[in-house]
Amino acid sequence: MKAIQVVGFGGPERLEGVDLDLSSPGEFEVLLEVHAAGVGFGDLLQREGAYVGGPRPPFVPGCEAAGIVRARGRGVRSLEVGQRVIAVASGGLYATHAVVAAEACAPWPLRLGANAAAALPVSALTALACLQRLARAQPGETVWIPAAVGSLGSTALQIAHCLGLRTIAFASTLAKRKLAPELGAAAVFSPDALDVAPAPDVVLDSVGGEFLRGALRRLRPWGRVVCVGCSSGRTEPIDPLQLLHHTRGVLGFHLRALLEHPGELRQLMVQILDWVGRGLLVPQVAEEYALEDAGAAQESLLDRARIGKPVLRIVP
Repeated sequence: MKAIQVVGFGGPERLEGVDLDLSSPGEFEVLLEVHAAGVGFGDLLQREGAYVGGPRPPFVPGCEAAGIVRARGRGVRSLEVGQRVIAVASGGLYATHAVVAAEACAPWPLRLGANAAAALPVSALTALACLQRLARAQPGETVWIPAAVGSLGSTALQIAHCLGLRTIAFASTLAKRKLAPELGAAAVFSPDALDVAPAPDVVLDSVGGEFLRGALRRLRPWGRVVCVGCSSGRTEPIDPLQLLHHTRGVLGFHLRALLEHPGELRQLMVQILDWVGRGLLVPQVAEEYALEDAGAAQESLLDRARIGKPVLRIVP
């Protein structure tokens, strides 16, 4: 099978096309023919060696994909050979084929093409788990979403709207600020306008640094910040005494929690697929790249003008 492998930490030149042996699925696994794979910021950080607890080279990156089940382990009853699915994994999906846990697969929504289906699961699972399970956001509460029309933000805006939350979007360009209301934002601000935006009850922070500092400064009593990333590359120290005196909380989320608790993953996917089926949640796809152009796809994540998630299209 064809795959993209990180052969050493560094820039996009450290991604190389390789031929690997096709693996057979274990008892509760399936062999997936990958049609498209989502490209996330975590993939780029893993390649650079900046991902805490990430894999060591050589490894095949990729945590989400859409494809077709070509073989299944003898213990798999929930999926059929030939079934279209979306899948999440800890890695290995920048490839023409991948072995994944059957419990980490869900039906590929009929209304979505391969690119949109591949762009869906990680962002949607992250947004819903953070807002509903961790922050326990309630209808009518105000939620801040930075990078609001990027890979995670564009999905989080739609999910927050579905949950009945008042969404405050932050976007760096005029084009992005014009799009955010179409995705459910009640109000839109530039990232340097934190002090004039409505104070939040919940913050979904994928940026860190100055944004996290401003969010903590403006957070209402009983408010919750959920940290899902640090795209700014700058961490912010948290003073527990400030949290105590202002009755605030800071939480963190990693996709690993859902991969380790597939029952929770399945419950979240049921809700996500219902919204997709009703047209309430539409993944925003940026550029399509060939598998061999994975480096360019990852580097596009650094483009402030990008809207949505880049994908690798593997089967035309």
